[in-house]
Amino acid sequence: MAARVVDVRCPGCGSAWSTNQQFCQYCGRQVLISSMSDLISLEARDLKKHVRTYEDALDEGADDPSVHAALGMCLLKLGLRDKALSHFEDALLDDIENSEPYFYAAVASLGGKKPFLVPLAGIRRAEEYLTAALRLEERGIYAYLYGYIRFDYYERKSLNVEPSYQHYLQQAVLRGVTDLDIQTLFELLEIVPSSASIPTSVSA
Repeated sequence: MAARVVDVRCPGCGSAWSTNQQFCQYCGRQVLISSMSDLISLEARDLKKHVRTYEDALDEGADDPSVHAALGMCLLKLGLRDKALSHFEDALLDDIENSEPYFYAAVASLGGKKPFLVPLAGIRRAEEYLTAALRLEERGIYAYLYGYIRFDYYERKSLNVEPSYQHYLQQAVLRGVTDLDIQTLFELLEIVPSSASIPTSVSA
């Protein structure tokens, strides 16, 4: 069933915005967040405006996977991981072929902790989401996060697992992961990585 299109207010200029549009037709601002890179320049104040816009849209009946995913991404960057995960799962109910909600659900599943400190159930949950994401789309950042989890949880605990973290890091490089991808990922994870333990740069 097609999602209902509703009109709400643009978080930038306050003009009417329709949930079937990516950008505001008046101020040109990107209203519907759709990727990790879209979050980079948004401060907490802007994120909260986007959250209100998406919540208003859902309250008006726009049960749209794109709106759920966009709301989840904003909540994730605000550190509200449980609420974010709920919206990623809602997005996947009607859009199971989109890899991004699986990836962000994996990030949210770690709960803002280093994988080493996450219970095994949380690790398995994150890995299930990442496996689904990689089956749909072989992105470098997906493989990188898988490698990071494999290193920080399994390698640091001296647990044997295949494929190894090195395999996923190699795949990440082959699939074009960038330094900006990695930096943004750790910001979403709210983790300060150690370059001595895992590569945090793909620069030569």
